[in-house]
Amino acid sequence: TRPPAEVAPPPDDAPLPFDPGVTRRELPNGLVTYAEHAERPAHRAELRLVVLAGSVQEDDDQRGVAHLVEHMAFNGSAHFPPGTMVGALESLGMSFGADVNATTGYTHTIYRLTVPTDDPDAWNTALTVLRDQAGPLDFAPDAFEKERAIVIEEWRRSRGAAQRWRDAWFGTLLAGSRYAERDPIGTEESLRSLTREAAMRFHRDWYRPDLMRVLAAGDIDPAAVTEELAARFADLAGPEDPRPRVLPELPEPSGEARHRRTLLVADPSTARTTFSLGRARPYPEGQTWGAYRQLILDSLVTSILDRRLERVSRQPDAPLLGAAYSPQRILPGVRLEAIQGVATDEGLADAVRLAAEEVERAHRYGATADELDRAKRALARSYEDYAARAAEETGAEAVAELERHVTVDEPVPGAAAEVAYVRAVLPTIGLDEVNRALAAALDGNLAVGASLPTRAPPVTGGDLLAALDAAATADLAPPEAHAGPASLVTEAPEPGRIVRERRARDIDGLVWTLSNGMTVVLRPEGAASEPVAWRWWSPGGTSVEDDADLVSARTAPMIARASGLGDLDAEALESALAGVVAGFQPLLGTWDEELAGGAAPDDLPTLFQLAWLASQRPRLDPDAFARTREQLAAWLADRDSHPRARFQDAWDRVLWRNHPRMAPWSLADLDRLDLDRARAAYRRHFGDAGDGIVVIAGAFDPDAVRPLVETWLASIPAATEPQRWEDRGIRPAEGVHELAVRAGHDPKALVQVRYAAAHFESTPRNRYLVQTLGTVLRDALSARLREELGGTYAVTVQAHVAEVPEPAAAVTVAFQCDPERVTELRAALDDVVERLRDDLLSPAAIAALVEQQRRRWEVTRQGNAWWAEAILANRQRGEPFSAIVEEAEGWRKLDAEGVRGIARLVLDPANRITGVLRPEAPPPAAGDSAP
Repeated sequence: TRPPAEVAPPPDDAPLPFDPGVTRRELPNGLVTYAEHAERPAHRAELRLVVLAGSVQEDDDQRGVAHLVEHMAFNGSAHFPPGTMVGALESLGMSFGADVNATTGYTHTIYRLTVPTDDPDAWNTALTVLRDQAGPLDFAPDAFEKERAIVIEEWRRSRGAAQRWRDAWFGTLLAGSRYAERDPIGTEESLRSLTREAAMRFHRDWYRPDLMRVLAAGDIDPAAVTEELAARFADLAGPEDPRPRVLPELPEPSGEARHRRTLLVADPSTARTTFSLGRARPYPEGQTWGAYRQLILDSLVTSILDRRLERVSRQPDAPLLGAAYSPQRILPGVRLEAIQGVATDEGLADAVRLAAEEVERAHRYGATADELDRAKRALARSYEDYAARAAEETGAEAVAELERHVTVDEPVPGAAAEVAYVRAVLPTIGLDEVNRALAAALDGNLAVGASLPTRAPPVTGGDLLAALDAAATADLAPPEAHAGPASLVTEAPEPGRIVRERRARDIDGLVWTLSNGMTVVLRPEGAASEPVAWRWWSPGGTSVEDDADLVSARTAPMIARASGLGDLDAEALESALAGVVAGFQPLLGTWDEELAGGAAPDDLPTLFQLAWLASQRPRLDPDAFARTREQLAAWLADRDSHPRARFQDAWDRVLWRNHPRMAPWSLADLDRLDLDRARAAYRRHFGDAGDGIVVIAGAFDPDAVRPLVETWLASIPAATEPQRWEDRGIRPAEGVHELAVRAGHDPKALVQVRYAAAHFESTPRNRYLVQTLGTVLRDALSARLREELGGTYAVTVQAHVAEVPEPAAAVTVAFQCDPERVTELRAALDDVVERLRDDLLSPAAIAALVEQQRRRWEVTRQGNAWWAEAILANRQRGEPFSAIVEEAEGWRKLDAEGVRGIARLVLDPANRITGVLRPEAPPPAAGDSAP
């Protein structure tokens, strides 16, 4: 990071500037527009209509109506008859969901469009859509009933143990305020009883220009866009006697008790025991530098406290399996401060006590000098990266900041002002000030709640309060100092060499062959605002492991991740990497292994050192092994409680023909887990160069990377015998299979259908057509199952091509629905599939697909991670580099016959697995909250 600034920070009472890069204008009708230029991606802009009205503005007969009105805004307006708006946008290259979407919250509703800026028709249509959504809507009775059905399915989709816990916890935190009784989704009863008149009244009261903000960010001219927005929206008129927009206030907790609220939610569908300890409190942002200083202090406190909780959860045999402190602004002027933790079923109260003890320790003793130094380094680096990215900020990043500004009053002084302030103010923040902030964190009236499976031993609210009281009076030692190491590697290895170099013009890259046999592919033409993407891959995977070693091998990467590297345990490694943006994860699959990650361009030397350590000096230590085993045991004990997990396990047994190597994990597997076998397996997969392929994609200088490659990659020993994957007879099931599972208690069913090609030739065109088929099938099913029948909120379609153990293509469809409508919707799905197999797509449908995929490629090709993945897949297949672009630009040769041909091949009714998950019984009560 940069050295401390010589200038003093501005006074605390000095007002924050407003980002000079943002053009802001308030129109006479009260509507405010914001426009900002962002370099990336080229030819794209993000448009937003923010309506400052949400569920807390609903009357008693309107619960859920804000969200329903949001749906209606896509379903009939001044320029778009019902059912035509989304199609008009998709014909111009935008995709519903990815580019066209909306959300409703407690205090606002946001309409989102991602728009091409080099197509005047697309730009004009997008602005027309936003203007229509801000104006009068068509509340036709049939359209209203259709959207009501879809919203009810969205409500149904959200049901589950996690949602029940969220509802109960937020209700506890926000008790006494209107927030606690106005969930944006509403209730099933309120949605069924809503009237068109109530919806139109909400729209008339709250969709008015003084409560609207229009945001534009991306490859635009802010001045010109501001003028255009003014011309479009200036004629919007509001009611003569507008209703006041009043935001709820959080009531002050009554009573003198320090910890006054407890919550216990026991649920048979809960997969694991979790707890929360926290509070929601008023938190006015303020638009002064003093308020910004408080944000920095809070960031430092979060870093220190979160790290302490992580340290405690690493201890073997601790009932606290994991915990994090992550405060956030959840509502305007409201900050949620909470510790989220995972506990063993038997150790909930002790886990709560351990987490509370760390809070108490922070209150009593504050932070150590090394903790503050580490937190400062990390924060300083994040701001320096922010400054470096500002020149290539994406439109999505820019508009997200503006969204937060208009919805929760987040300050927007601009990157230059923020970074300059942090450079100036960080050196002035000392331990005393940080310790005062630590003492204020999670202080006062707290709520403690737990979500636990019904199998867990009984716990009462009194038990949780007793745990908090025990922490408050515990004999706690001051925090220990943990000075970070001087370096990751004390002595560099003897370098190897680059023995061959060639250009790969099709990808604007280089290919280096190293003296140990490793291949390195570099694409240095990437985006400077993104991390450099890194992939180190080799074949083999668990397929090369004997049955006796299989469990230990699968677990080896988990143990390695928890152990640290070289001479540094996990905590020391984190200290060494404070303020560094570099890292990766070791991954071991069925057929291959990989180190996947990335780094900021300046931190590439650190990434190379980490990779060498991961290969040559891994740590799979006994404490990490014990902790990993405990966490796996807890996960496996919980797994059968979760309906989706039970369904997935049953599905996998059918899909993989009960092959023992593809069987779901069980507690019995842990009896075969052995540390020495895990260490040996890790060395087999990551300890030599083997047939390794390293792909590096991003903005970097190949000449600067050359010595790093020779020192940290070419020095890795060559394999004595190159590893290949072994054919273990793992093949997906063929033929027709039906699967029925009953699990859970929520009033929803899951339907999942997998189609597969009996034989498949993997070529760039065929792979492209499979992905296109997935898009076509998703859109067709959404039109039929959602829009026409109102039977589901969303249909997901995954199109997949596998190369190993042999080329294969499959498409999997999934949707949730009312259990009573499963038979009807399955029949509709079958009908859609048959039509795709038998009928040609219309020329208009093909043209829309071409435009959408052309536009998607414009954005995709600007991403480092995409190139790294594409290059790696290309090397695995052994195809020429030109195949990457050939596949990505398959839209250039897209035709209706090609789509129908691939549909006939892959959507094979004779090669299909159908699974249905239905509930066992009605849902349980939400649980009890005790004062």
